[in-house]
Amino acid sequence: MDENICGITRRDNPYFREIHVNCQKCSFEPGDGNCLKQLGISESDSTIVINTPEFRYEIDRKKARMLPVFFTGRIAEITGNVLKEYELDTGAKIRIIQTQEDFEKIYVVIPPEYNISDDEARSLVNTHRELLSVESIEPVDFSTIRKIIADFAGKKLNQILKNVFIRHTAGFGLLEHLFSDPGIQDVYLYSSHMNIPLQITYMGEEMTTNVFLSREEVEGIVTKLRLLSERPFSEGDPILDAELEDFKVRVNAITKPLSQKGIALAFRKHKQAPWTLPELIVHKMLSPEIAGLLSFLVDAECSVLITGSRGAGKTSLLGSLLLEIPSNRRILVIEDTPEIPVDVFQELGWKIQGMLTRPSVSTTSFELPPSEALRAALRMGESVLVIGEVRGEEAGVLYEAMRVGTAGNSVLGTIHGSSVRDVIERVVYDLGVSIHSFKATDVVVVCTPVRMRGRSERVRMITEIAEIRKDDGDFKKIVSFDQKSGYNIDLSDSGIISRTAKKWGLEENDIMRHIRIRGEIKRELVERSEMFPEAIKSDFVANANKHFWYLNESLESLDEIMEQWKEWLRKEVKDVVSKNGQTSVGNSS
Repeated sequence: MDENICGITRRDNPYFREIHVNCQKCSFEPGDGNCLKQLGISESDSTIVINTPEFRYEIDRKKARMLPVFFTGRIAEITGNVLKEYELDTGAKIRIIQTQEDFEKIYVVIPPEYNISDDEARSLVNTHRELLSVESIEPVDFSTIRKIIADFAGKKLNQILKNVFIRHTAGFGLLEHLFSDPGIQDVYLYSSHMNIPLQITYMGEEMTTNVFLSREEVEGIVTKLRLLSERPFSEGDPILDAELEDFKVRVNAITKPLSQKGIALAFRKHKQAPWTLPELIVHKMLSPEIAGLLSFLVDAECSVLITGSRGAGKTSLLGSLLLEIPSNRRILVIEDTPEIPVDVFQELGWKIQGMLTRPSVSTTSFELPPSEALRAALRMGESVLVIGEVRGEEAGVLYEAMRVGTAGNSVLGTIHGSSVRDVIERVVYDLGVSIHSFKATDVVVVCTPVRMRGRSERVRMITEIAEIRKDDGDFKKIVSFDQKSGYNIDLSDSGIISRTAKKWGLEENDIMRHIRIRGEIKRELVERSEMFPEAIKSDFVANANKHFWYLNESLESLDEIMEQWKEWLRKEVKDVVSKNGQTSVGNSS
């Protein structure tokens, strides 16, 4: 065996003990006894990885596996106490486990492509070889390239292998399994990615995965990001933001000199369907009573700012509140990155228009500054304004419009902060909005990742809601949260309640009953979801809200509204169950 042809390296970390052999030309079959003996490798507790021009062989005491060499990611085999197990649409099996050695939970991916037969591996390699021999594809956008490769693979491979081929050539490899899991919010790749597995945020909890990406795979991902964003990424331009529209994922990439050891990536997933208040109740972000209050505040055309740290659930809550805006009202959404699924809201029957703006970081395209986009929105007529994030000079434009009454029915938006006092100080002192103008804000909602009883898991929760007083611009807490006693709601002397009662021609007690009924509706949907999961999904909640608004327009008695709405719910559940062929949804008769 020629030492210059086969190079041997060892790679050890807490997850792998590997001996790597780079084999370019060999008279022996890679991995057989003679090959390993010639290399001086004896049986050990290490996995032997032999890389040839077209295949990668992984050999250990339990098995030998042959994979296409363009499968560059690595999967660590980790065992432990299985807490949860399910399968994704991609065919990957998922296990949430916990080992005795570590308190941290581990997200274990078992991808179908890492259990293919040798013949299937050869079919993939042959297709890859034929693709490389085709004349170069004209430079087009990423989605078109993906489609061209999909059409090519579809003529050579069955559907399962075709999906695998696309994933590992024109796609994002093992990352696509993580993108397809609705329980994952964030995926992080560290610059020392050869030794540190991908990290994720799963259902609000930080976890380690068993997925490692190679240097080649990371470089391939960055190439695709450059193509998607049409922006440079190098030591001269070490920051890159891009949107993976096919996966509803936002990516932030950094490299040297900002990241000393090279490329690091952060992926933030957008929920494809909007969150609903009942869903957030199930995820313990709020109670039905708080959901009823928020539903009322939005319907009462209050201007609401949602604050919290990154990952606190601000945008999730904002999206859920849009479903509480009566569907006959016009909504304008201004975002620097498209996180609110405007197209889904339109399909649900909401009259909503999206406007995309972000500060330009490239000379290749013009992007409208947020302040100009806001001025354009204010000229587009009466509407509810939804601001993805209030953070720059557009705040002055927004509050001036709110103060003089040209901002439309109401304003909803998010802003970074950790308390109501933070929001006031940031808007007034950092963004230069006068306290007189800030009084146009009606309510501030605080979202916080809470460590219940000091555990490592963080639960995203609403921890405070405050009403901004119109006399002095200070605030009064109307909702507070304590881990021991739960939520406390105090609406005594609320200016919003009294103003809305006058505007709606009702007594204040009637307004309080409105809030309670809305909370009861959310509770009913949550209870139904235990046997009928669709009850808390956006399409069902949209119909439930529309029927409530219809009854509210048609009937005088709140008790009668609630009674008829419950009857509608029973009938609707029964109809959906009959249509879908389900048999058990609890008391649906």
